[in-house]
Amino acid sequence: MAIKRIILGLITIGSLSLQAQESAIWQDFKTAKSTGVTPVLPDFSYAGYRYSEVPIPKVNYKVFDVTSFGAVPNDNLSDKKAFIRAIAAAEANGEGIIYFPKGRYVFNTGNDDQEVIRISGSKIVLRGEGRGNGGTVLFFDKDLPPANPLEMWSVPMAINIGAKGTNKKLADVTANAPRESHIIEVNNASKIKAGDWIILEVINNSPELIDYDLRGIKPDTSWTSLVKKGCRLMNATRWPK
Repeated sequence: MAIKRIILGLITIGSLSLQAQESAIWQDFKTAKSTGVTPVLPDFSYAGYRYSEVPIPKVNYKVFDVTSFGAVPNDNLSDKKAFIRAIAAAEANGEGIIYFPKGRYVFNTGNDDQEVIRISGSKIVLRGEGRGNGGTVLFFDKDLPPANPLEMWSVPMAINIGAKGTNKKLADVTANAPRESHIIEVNNASKIKAGDWIILEVINNSPELIDYDLRGIKPDTSWTSLVKKGCRLMNATRWPK
């Protein structure tokens, strides 16, 4: 009985310690917000669709049912080609809902090719019918092989979602933007309009930035891309109305 009481006491102390730590971080966050300094806890309030201020809309685009393109749920056979055909049809339509009725759909099996499933059209929605048991499950059986077997990070993504065409440079950022800032200074904003998707990109090989990015870890001499080209950071955001 004495041992049980000691263990219970230790658990209680640990819980109180964790609560105090969370409270301190939250207090720091509130103080930072009121004083205009950078908090320890990042502010993710504006992450998500429309800054998470409005719900995700339920659009009424034309529906492209994958079973109409050859997919058969729950048969343990690949539905990859059917998925690709449904994507092509929706993109040709200019918009569309690729619909997966409830069931289990299998992709990237041993009999499949090594093609990446690509969605490059706008206004394409993937919609299932519930989740878990009795819902829609997209099951990827195997990873695609890496471009270089010695570089496991070169394994391609199973589904690639991106825009057609190429990016073009619109302006140069001319001043630092501290974390939590909502303002970015550029040398020319005439090519940027409301509703545009903007990619912020930095490539910098200054020792100070590399040291900051690696948090004190010294770069290995074999990391030539990092040392010569520098850190490459990208972030996509939609320009506000």
